[in-house]
This record gives sequence, structure tokens and C-alpha cells, in this order.
Amino acid sequence: MAGHESSLKDKFLSLVYGGEGTLLDWARAGKLTSILNESEIACLICEGRDTGPMRRGGVIGELRLAALRGDIKATLSEFDLWGIKPKPTGPAQEGQLYCYIHRDDARRYFARIGLDIPAGCPLWCWLNAKQASEASKLRQDQRDKADYQQECSRVWGISNALSITGLEGITYHPDLFAWRSRYEGGTLEKWAREVAPDGVKGKRGRRKKSAPA
Repeated sequence: MAGHESSLKDKFLSLVYGGEGTLLDWARAGKLTSILNESEIACLICEGRDTGPMRRGGVIGELRLAALRGDIKATLSEFDLWGIKPKPTGPAQEGQLYCYIHRDDARRYFARIGLDIPAGCPLWCWLNAKQASEASKLRQDQRDKADYQQECSRVWGISNALSITGLEGITYHPDLFAWRSRYEGGTLEKWAREVAPDGVKGKRGRRKKSAPA
């Protein structure tokens, strides 16, 4: 009976927790859950090499600040990864919050700040819900289009008067500027137009002034 219990336990943990290996191994195998906390994401960013308390701590701190500022959508909780509310051991831990972030929100945040993520690395695998071996099979423009349109919808949800074109239009918005380094303006305008609010689709922004003759 004990052997059956152990076998069932191992199978359960393998399915829900990745089984044997490190967080990086689980990421490359496509076994990570869609939601991670800021410490786990920092481990993927550092790829297990730069994990000293000061260096990795800086990544964790920046992710946590981005979540608290609302730059990256996250669920904030006083409970840690194990569902436990730790007792403070010092003033720095008073009211500590943990940030739980969905891969889609993380992916759009990294794209918005212009972070270049190599295909096949652990962070890429988690963000795209793919194994490292699938890195060459994903059409990046399809993923970029979906993320860009989601960001357009978010910005229009805040300011629905923005036009599509022009220097004051959606394609020049600071939160969307990172995409301009990878795609032509016409492509971005086409993508934006597909998700634009009804009152914006026919609205034209100010054209860029021509240089004097």
C-alpha cells in the first residue's frame, strides 16, 4: 500500500510541480504553470547564473515595483508560494506582498519595455508556453501582433479619444513605442485599426510636418 501511495504522490507532483529538475529545466520542458511569482520570474531572467542576493534581488525588486505601480498586471497577496502567510522577522518584512503574474501579462510588459528575449531560453519558454525545442516553430509576428493589439486595447481603455495615425496617435504612444523598432508604421496602424473603438476607426491624426524646401 505504501508503494502505491508513493507512486501516486510522485505522479501528482510530476504533473503539477514539474517533477525532477530545476525551475530552468521545467521551463525548457514547457512544464511551468501560467502564473509565477516575482522570485521565480527573476530566476528565469537570471538563468541560474547571476543569482547572488544583490544581483537577483535587484531583478525581484524591479518586478515587484512594476507590479505595485501597475506597469505589469499582477495579483498581490500576503501569502507566499506555499500558501503560507510568513511571520515578519524584521521591519523590512512588515506588510510584505508577493506578486503573482500571468505569462501573458509578463510577455506584454517585457515587450513594452523593449526587452529582447532570445528564443528558446527559459524565460522565452515560459512566456510562450513552449518547449525549448519549439523555438524555431513559432511565428513571432503572430505573437507580436496579438500582444500589440492587446496593449492598444488597454491604452484605448484609458484614453479612447486617441487616433490611430499621427504623432499623437496610438502607434506613437510611449507604452507601444517598443514595437516601432521591429515593425513598419503601416503594419502597426493596420494592427491597431483591427481593434480600434468604433469612434476612432475613421479618425485621422495630425500628419508629420514636412521639412521646409
